[in-house]
Amino acid sequence: MTAIEWNSEFETGVREIDDQHRRLVGYVNELNEVVDQPHPDREVVADVLEQVIDYTLYHFAFEEELLEATDYHLLDAHKEVHRKFTERMRDLRRRFRAGEMCVHELNDTLTRWLFDHIRHADTAAISTESIQGGNTACRT
Repeated sequence: MTAIEWNSEFETGVREIDDQHRRLVGYVNELNEVVDQPHPDREVVADVLEQVIDYTLYHFAFEEELLEATDYHLLDAHKEVHRKFTERMRDLRRRFRAGEMCVHELNDTLTRWLFDHIRHADTAAISTESIQGGNTACRT
């Protein structure tokens, strides 16, 4: 799979969130590199997956704090999307560890969801326009 390059579709205009999204893109690219090997090392894939999960949980908590501080009107719905994705990632990890899914399926599922979420839910919820009056230290 080709490396994913950061582009304006992923930008929210909030520096900290964009930096965190860039880091998530980096993890996905790292996963892509491993998966593209002729015989992907499942242990390396599992390690990158753990990093993605850990960092995603950190990112979700940060994002939710920002949205709470700015009284985002769809906060509960956004939190629910995060909760469902967290469950999905944990299920992917469980299935991968149990040998129920191959590295390519794991990579495709994770990549697709992450980028759909960043491009749609996050760019709508977290933008300089939607957080007007909120935490100005987070704005670019």
